[in-house]
Amino acid sequence: NKTNLEEALKWSERSIAVEERFENLMTKSRILRHQERTDESAAARDRAMEIGNASQVYIYGRQLQRDKKKAEAIAIYREVARRFPEHWLGHLSKARVAVADGDFDVAMKELVAALAGAPETQKAPLEGLKKRIESKEDING
Repeated sequence: NKTNLEEALKWSERSIAVEERFENLMTKSRILRHQERTDESAAARDRAMEIGNASQVYIYGRQLQRDKKKAEAIAIYREVARRFPEHWLGHLSKARVAVADGDFDVAMKELVAALAGAPETQKAPLEGLKKRIESKEDING
């Protein structure tokens, strides 16, 4: 809510001291960003990215995308693809990057690989993305 940021920062730091996790580091990063402490915010975000799993980092990219920060989202997808190349989210990230680069053939290949490894609950949404890629539509918009 962007209120009482000093107390929020103390609570986030206390949480990190108990157990450093992606979520509490990202919370700290957001608080510091709202306090206009850019370098410290970036350091907390970078640490979160370093310890985050494929799902956490990918979902962060999706959040950036929803916030209309497409270039930042694509950079996160590149990171997911680099760190988790064989994970289904790594393949999905490669597909998103390929679409951003205008390479729909590679995007389709990577989406098919993502579909092969994805949990059943994710297959229907991925099929929807597959159709969009077949139509050469930007799936990152």
